[in-house]
Amino acid sequence: MSATDQRNRLLHPIPQLVTWELQELRERLEQILSKPGLPPYTRPRKELAADLAAVIAEQDERERVNRESRA
Repeated sequence: MSATDQRNRLLHPIPQLVTWELQELRERLEQILSKPGLPPYTRPRKELAADLAAVIAEQDERERVNRESRA
């Protein structure tokens, strides 16, 4: 299962994704954005970068919550 469609649009809100989906999405977005040109029919680089920032923020928030719950 993928968190995005063929145009790399999110299928679900980022907070609803499970941890492995977030990691997979982050890796995919980083891979796409590292290339000089985007694949055909994908969303603009600015939108993909915003999604990546939101994924990283969600991962950081989950890590913070996990640390606080262990303390």
